[in-house]
Amino acid sequence: MSDSEVSVISVNFNGGSFLANAVEAVLSSNISIELFLCDNDSIDGSFYHLKSLLRQCSYRHASESTIQYLDNHLNLGFSKANNIAIKQASGDFILLLNPDCVVQPDTLSKMLNVMNQHPEAGMAGCRILNEDGTEQAGCRRQLPTPMSGLLRSFNLRKFTHSKAIDLNNQPLPDHPVEVEAISGAFMLLRKSAIDDVGLMDESYFLHCEDLDYCKRFQDKGWKILFVPDVTVTHYKGTCSSSRPVRVEWHKHRGMIRYYDKFLAKQNPVYLGWLVRVGIAARFLLVASSSIAKRSLTLFTRQTKNATLDVGELTTLDYDEIWPKCLAGRSVLVTGATGFVGRRLVDALLQVGAKVSLLTRQDRETAELSDASEVSVFHGDLTTGDGLDQACAGVDTIFHLASYSMPHEYEGVEEDDRHFDVTVTGTRNLLQSAKTAGVGQVVFASTVRAADDFSELNNYGRAKLQAEQLLLDAAEDSDLKVSVLRFPVIYGSVKRGNIFRMMTAIDRGRFPAIPEFHNRRSMIHRDDAVTALIQSACSEKTSGRVFVVTDGESYSSRRIYLSIRAALGKAPSSLYIPVLILRAAARAGDAYARVFKRPFPINTALLDKISGSAEYDGSAFAEEIGFQACYNLESALPTMVSQYRQGSGD
Repeated sequence: MSDSEVSVISVNFNGGSFLANAVEAVLSSNISIELFLCDNDSIDGSFYHLKSLLRQCSYRHASESTIQYLDNHLNLGFSKANNIAIKQASGDFILLLNPDCVVQPDTLSKMLNVMNQHPEAGMAGCRILNEDGTEQAGCRRQLPTPMSGLLRSFNLRKFTHSKAIDLNNQPLPDHPVEVEAISGAFMLLRKSAIDDVGLMDESYFLHCEDLDYCKRFQDKGWKILFVPDVTVTHYKGTCSSSRPVRVEWHKHRGMIRYYDKFLAKQNPVYLGWLVRVGIAARFLLVASSSIAKRSLTLFTRQTKNATLDVGELTTLDYDEIWPKCLAGRSVLVTGATGFVGRRLVDALLQVGAKVSLLTRQDRETAELSDASEVSVFHGDLTTGDGLDQACAGVDTIFHLASYSMPHEYEGVEEDDRHFDVTVTGTRNLLQSAKTAGVGQVVFASTVRAADDFSELNNYGRAKLQAEQLLLDAAEDSDLKVSVLRFPVIYGSVKRGNIFRMMTAIDRGRFPAIPEFHNRRSMIHRDDAVTALIQSACSEKTSGRVFVVTDGESYSSRRIYLSIRAALGKAPSSLYIPVLILRAAARAGDAYARVFKRPFPINTALLDKISGSAEYDGSAFAEEIGFQACYNLESALPTMVSQYRQGSGD
C-alpha cells in the first residue's frame, strides 16, 4: 500500500524508447506517486528494458516512488489493462498516462490543486501538445453526435455550419473550464468518482473508451475540466505505429460500440445503418492509405530504424555495491578460472580481500586479469592433493569448482565425473578446511538441486549431495556454511545457451518461435557475484540454502525478441506455429535415427526451449537485502558489442 495521493497508470505496447522517457519524466514529479507499469505483451523489449533501468542500482528515481509491474503476457486492450491497475491503486486520484506522453515536474501538483479546488469535478485533462508544440486534437472536445461524427470522418464540416468535435481551434481559456470530453492520453480521475461510475468499459479494445468514460461521468453528474495552463507533450501513435490497420479496425469498432451504447435508441434505425456504412467506408479508406504508406516505409527503411534503441546503460559502480566486510580477510576460491570465478576474483580484490586460488595447472590462471595479485596453490579436489596448503590461514572459502565439458559433448549432465569433482572434491575440501580452522564456506550450487529427485540428472544429484555434506559438517562443527542455488547465469559471449542463441539468430538460423508461455529464471554473472559476497558477509545465511535469481520471469519468446532487438534486427509479430515446430522436431528425430547424425531441431531441443524452469528467489532478496542490478535486456547491449568484437570471457 502506498501513501501517495496519485496513482499513475501507464499501459504499454511497443512503446520503444518513448516509454523510458515518459516514466523518467513522471518519476521526476515534485510529489510522490504510486506508479503502475502495465505491459500488453510488447514484442520490442521496451517493458523489460525499462524494468532494468528502474531496478538498476545507480538509477536515481527508482527508489523515490512505489513502482508495480503488471506483465499481462497478452494484449488485453487499453481498457482492461487499465482496469487491472485501477483495482490495485491506492491513491485518491488516478492518472491514466499514455507511455509516449511526457509530463513536467509540476504537472501533477498543479492538476491536484485544480481538482481540490473543484470537488464537483470527476476528471480533468490538460493541454496536450504535439511534438512541434501545437495543441493536439482531442484534449478538449465535445461528445460526438451522428452528424458531427459523419462530417468529421469525411472532412465535410468545413462545408457546413456545425460545431467541431475538437475545440483546439477555439481561443485558449485563461482558467480551468468545463468540457464534454478530454483525451485518454492524460486523464486524471477522482477515485471516489470511479467508485461511483465504475471501471472502464472493456468491450472497447483501443480508442473511444475515453469518450465512453467521459459520457458515463457526465451521466452520473460529475464535471469534466480542461486545465489550459498545464501542458504535456504527447508523441502520438508510438504504440500503434507497428500495426496501423489493426488499430484502425479497433478504432472504428469503438465508434460503432459508442453509437450503439449511447445514441442508437434516440435515433431512427435507418440512421444507425447509415452510421455503420459511413464508419465502414471510412475504415476502408484509412486502412488502404495505411497499407500503402507502410509498404513504402518498409521498402525504404533500414533495419536499424525498426528496432528499439536500447542505448547504453549507466555503468554500475560496483565499488559501492559490493560489501566491504571481506577487506583484509584471507579467502580461497575454487573454480576461479571459470565463468563466475573470474569475476568473483576481480570483485574480491576490489573490496580488499587477500585472495588465493586453487588450480591444477599454471595455464589455468594465466588469463586472469589480476593473476599477479593473487596467491596460487596447485592441487586436485578429486585426490585431495595440495588442499591442506591451500586452506592454511584461510578465513572464507568460495567453493565454485564443478565438472564441466564443452557444449558439443552429448550427455554432459549425466556424466559420472560430476560425482568425482563435486561430491568427492567437496568431501576432500571439507576435511582440509576443518583441519585448517576455516571459518566459513560459501557454496555455489544449482537450482536443479531443488527439482524432484526422480527427475534429477547427475549434475543436479552431485550438487545436492555436496550441499548435504556441507550442511552436515556445519551442524557438527563451528564451520559456517552458506549454499546459494543459481539458475542459468548469463553475461558471457563465448559460452552458454544465450550466446549460442545469439549466434543462431544473428546468422538467420534460429526459427521465429511462438509464445509458449513458459517461464524461466536467470541471473547475470555480476549479480551472482554480488550474491556470493553478500552471503559471506551475512550471519543470516549460515546453515541455510537460498535460491538467487534476478527476480524476472523469462519466456523463450521474450528472450528471442530481446536478442533480436539487441542485434539490431526488426521486431516481428510473425512466428512458426507450435504444431509445425513439433512436426519438424519429430522429423529431426527420424533423421537422426536413420542417418545417425543430429538434426538442427529435435524433440529434446524443442522441449528444452518450450519448457519452464522458474524458481523463487524472494527469500534471499527479502532477508539478505539482495537486489539484482541487471536483467537480460540491460545486459544484452554489452554482450552484443562483445560478440561483434569477438571479445568477452
